[in-house]
Amino acid sequence: MSHRTSAKLLFVAVLMARGSVWAQTATLRGVVTDPSGAVVPKAAVALKGPGGWEKMTVSADNGSYTFTELPAGNYTVAASAPELRLPEPHRISLRGGVETLNLQLQVASQSEQVTVQDNAGPALTTDPSRNAGATVLRGDDLEALADDPDDLAAD
Repeated sequence: MSHRTSAKLLFVAVLMARGSVWAQTATLRGVVTDPSGAVVPKAAVALKGPGGWEKMTVSADNGSYTFTELPAGNYTVAASAPELRLPEPHRISLRGGVETLNLQLQVASQSEQVTVQDNAGPALTTDPSRNAGATVLRGDDLEALADDPDDLAAD
């Protein structure tokens, strides 16, 4: 076998070996949307894979996300945005090539707690004697006031 032929065979063997490595990796991509179907830019997308490894990305302005060069295996995908969440993480098995997983977020449930107490504060009243800023006139003070409206206004 000539030197030139063995070099060609070596080159082909290297290409085949690299091709089998590439076949073992996967790309995961998709679009994040809200309940109305509108895209969600800047949504956090988390990918958990074999052996507990994790990758994070943020969706683009058109809602798309991509994870590349992923080893074959089983993964879980979670996503969230302000006031939006996936009801539960998606499970996906990647074997190689390009996989598409579109994620539709739901409105995150919000809980609010209100405490009502039985012992209310002081009640409102129209009683003039309970008005701290009022001047209450009784008896002789009322008699001392003028009967004529003009004189009363002057007092």
